Amino acid sequence: MKKEAGLQYEPHQNPALFYEGRLRELLPLVLLNTMFSLITFGIYRFWGKTNIRRYLWSRVSLLGQPLEYSGTGMDLFVGFLIIVCILVPIGVCSFLLPVVLLGYGITFGPVLAQGFLGLLFFYLSHVAVYRAQRYRLSRTSWRGICSELNGSSVTYANQATLCTFLMFISLGLAYPYMQVKLLKYRVEHATFGGVTFEFGANVRTLMHAWVICLSTTIILALLIYTAVEPHVSAAIAFLSQDIQHIHSLAFLSYLLIPLIFFCLLPITTVWYKAVSIRHFCSSIKFEDISAQSNLTTWNIIQIYLPLFFYMVFGSLIILMVAIFISNELAGQAYTIIIVIAFYLFLPIILLHRHLIKIFNSLSLAGSFSPEKLFQSQQAKPKSGEGLADALNIDAF
Repeated sequence: MKKEAGLQYEPHQNPALFYEGRLRELLPLVLLNTMFSLITFGIYRFWGKTNIRRYLWSRVSLLGQPLEYSGTGMDLFVGFLIIVCILVPIGVCSFLLPVVLLGYGITFGPVLAQGFLGLLFFYLSHVAVYRAQRYRLSRTSWRGICSELNGSSVTYANQATLCTFLMFISLGLAYPYMQVKLLKYRVEHATFGGVTFEFGANVRTLMHAWVICLSTTIILALLIYTAVEPHVSAAIAFLSQDIQHIHSLAFLSYLLIPLIFFCLLPITTVWYKAVSIRHFCSSIKFEDISAQSNLTTWNIIQIYLPLFFYMVFGSLIILMVAIFISNELAGQAYTIIIVIAFYLFLPIILLHRHLIKIFNSLSLAGSFSPEKLFQSQQAKPKSGEGLADALNIDAF
């Protein structure tokens, strides 16, 4: 709606930004893409990914007008070929370097080489994420006006590496700082119609919630460890007959604490995830347009409920197959089909539910002037996401 040469959004009006995708339309797309990818030995997956994106983009509407995705499968395919030409020599070096180091008498050479390559691929993964986002934004438009992402993927990767190091030495306490730092760089370098987005997230707000989550997780881990440790020690003592061996194995029981902690962390941080999403949404502005989210912890739990039900349902079917089908080959075939279906469809189901919950929780307020928007003259990336695809990250 126009008001004083601007577009005005009021909270009581129909949603200005919403998602209306349907699983009954998405799942056949995924199945069809998989079948063609098998027939073409994986080549079609670039066009399949493009088809899914076009569907998802077209189901996101702003002020009644859908987004458009103009990327092509050829863009992704060419980008992949270019990156493969770079990664193959790196892979050859990863095989030859340990041999060369051993030849010079450096016994820890293989460990050193693998550590270096691990750090290299970790660094490249952040470069890949940024370049993938740049490509997607350059192929995203609304009312014919394109968005774009400026900045440097190398600078972003440098910041991500530094933040990860701070995370490591702070034992995870610096996680909110890393979130804000990296998201701030991506948001403030994104533009739409030549207008830059603003980002004003506060680390202190998130740090308070993160400390509560960490403290809760540590307390629960210690309580669980206190309950199970006597049984673990008794089992170790029963299984071992050597007194020195008992003491060495007893030390392993202390590894239960970090194991329990990391198993609990995805559960206890659901509340933090809701807090951070609400905070980040309210921190992003486009001219005078601001967003608010009322996403709750229960909304996030609902997103992942299908994961639990599909795992239980799939396990029951596999168990029934094992019990009632006497033919071993047929039983294995059914099991493989169930696992493949789980692998294929669960990611798109989770993505679909994320989009529903997040967009349904959003509301926009404020206004912007369409006459200020213009088509960017910056050259678009000619190929897309080859590095991200080769490293199997940032799939959508």
